Amino acid sequence: MDRGAEPVQHIIIRIGQYDATKQPAIVNVDEEKALAWLAKGAQPTDTVRSLFKKQGVMQKFADAKK
Repeated sequence: MDRGAEPVQHIIIRIGQYDATKQPAIVNVDEEKALAWLAKGAQPTDTVRSLFKKQGVMQKFADAKK
């Protein structure tokens, strides 16, 4: 290990909840936080992007960029 190298840190911030065990599945997203992180350049995983699309977050993000 290079002693001069900065350690890699991963910070996880909870911006929502997904529970597929319920019928129908529970999806709660803090839209304001999600949009703020997307505006900062955060790249959601394919799964999260799909959930954001269903909740309308991705459309609001696209509209805000116009």
